[in-house]
Amino acid sequence: MTWTRAEQAEHRKRWVEALRSGDYDQATGALRDATLEGYCCLGVACDLALTDFASQKMGWDGPEVVWVPVYDDEVDEDGYAREEEHLPIPVRDWLGLKHEAGSFNYKDEDGVITDESLAEMNDNGLTFLQIADIIEGADFLASGVVSPDTL
Repeated sequence: MTWTRAEQAEHRKRWVEALRSGDYDQATGALRDATLEGYCCLGVACDLALTDFASQKMGWDGPEVVWVPVYDDEVDEDGYAREEEHLPIPVRDWLGLKHEAGSFNYKDEDGVITDESLAEMNDNGLTFLQIADIIEGADFLASGVVSPDTL
């Protein structure tokens, strides 16, 4: 499915709202933890996206997101694509993200640009509220560079 930039912006807004809602327990190392109760920030996005993909046979199978492949995805013996740690391509497209870990370039106070990722920020202890602020306040989805004043 193809999403417009306006739809992707609305999806990111829903993602930010969900991260701030308190409805999701935060976990690390996977989209959804083994207890099926905790999510990384990217897993929250997957959970939200599944409502829009309900008619396209996409859902949770334990800690993994599974979907009928629509791209050149690797598939399991049943013909489904699976992902446990990174954003599936359909969810990346739903959000307008270019990288499976939510990666972007960050410009520090000295003007040095380094790679950052939302997955690493989540796994290194940033809270959902902090990550929501980054997603909402940054133009990294369009420009590729986040300035320190947006963090």
